[in-house]
Amino acid sequence: MLVSAGARFEADLSPRDETLERAATSAPYSPFLTPAFAHAQRRTGKEIALLSLRADGDLRAYCLAGTKRGRLRTTVEVFSLPEGGDRPEFAEGLLRFCRSVSADLLLVESFGSRTRGVPPLGGRISHRTRCEHIWSLRGKDLWSALSVNHRRNITRARKAGVTVVAADRDSALATHLRLTDASLVRREQRGEDVQLGESQASGWSVLLETGAGCLYQAHLGEEVLSSILVLKASDGAYYHSAGTSPDGMRLGASQLLIFDVATRLAAEGLSVFNLGGAEPTSEGLYRFKIGFGTTAQELEAASYQVGSAVRRGMLWLADSARAALSRS
Repeated sequence: MLVSAGARFEADLSPRDETLERAATSAPYSPFLTPAFAHAQRRTGKEIALLSLRADGDLRAYCLAGTKRGRLRTTVEVFSLPEGGDRPEFAEGLLRFCRSVSADLLLVESFGSRTRGVPPLGGRISHRTRCEHIWSLRGKDLWSALSVNHRRNITRARKAGVTVVAADRDSALATHLRLTDASLVRREQRGEDVQLGESQASGWSVLLETGAGCLYQAHLGEEVLSSILVLKASDGAYYHSAGTSPDGMRLGASQLLIFDVATRLAAEGLSVFNLGGAEPTSEGLYRFKIGFGTTAQELEAASYQVGSAVRRGMLWLADSARAALSRS
């Protein structure tokens, strides 16, 4: 089924794999537009639609949108804003799509995006600027691009006997979760704003099961010192999440792990390794990612109320009643 809005926007509410594969060729560097990523999001309970923007009759840009229906609210999430996603034509079509699925809330993310800006829509309730770090792998001497400190840490890890393996066991995911939690705690203790306590196991598991992502881990003997979950596309990869133990930090395991993964991706013929988000305000993480010779790309993300005034009123009443019950 297609829901169209004018001549420039279309939303395919049940895209086939072959359609997704064709769409993915428009942004081969983006893991957020692959059939595997779409399957993973469906496994988490989201309805997946393929949105497209036309220019002069030719399909120009695509993105995936996931619709999640809760007990009270229906939320639409655009995972990676496409080129042209900041145009009025896209905004109008996106709003019509949200209304067609009876959405109350719209989340516009920019993971792996190359468009700075957000759709010009009313009802905006939040807006943030963010920064991703793009590592070009093609035709580059990856070692020479590293900071002196990163080279020193990688050399230390190698001398200590740290090795990197591709991991696919359930226990590897459990270790990844443990290490990422530990890294978040350290960042919180440094005063950074992080979100703790949310279980990620089920969502991350389906990324691995569907082939949307893969785990790499740095070992010293039987001990896992550092772990990274990487999402893959045909010509690019994305640093999804990572964590390192205190011993791993001391030995430089995380630097070795990321450098080794980048080397493997380059050998596979991929041209881009996106190290994900890190803002200058998160000084340690920002400096860590810049140290690999990345280029910082400024992006934006936003959320919007897209339900009718009647729906907003009903949800406000429901939230007020629930808050009153919780206080009683």
